[in-house]
Amino acid sequence: MKYFLVERDRSTRTTRYMELSDRDEALRLLNEKEKTRAPEMEVVLLVARTIEDLKGTHSRYFFSARESNDRLRGAYGLSA
Repeated sequence: MKYFLVERDRSTRTTRYMELSDRDEALRLLNEKEKTRAPEMEVVLLVARTIEDLKGTHSRYFFSARESNDRLRGAYGLSA
């Protein structure tokens, strides 16, 4: 499994992420980011096999609300 440090700017709705393989390093970076983050920033540490897996399970960090809704509807075979 890989660790993904995800930074989401709520004001601009942009996301950056860093892929890490070492748990301790990932936790250290998370703590560092948490201490210095701006109020509009959200910082989370997620674990997954791939970034594509995260985009499926945590789409709100990577897609607009409409795109996330459309992806969910498609996954369940629902129409818009």
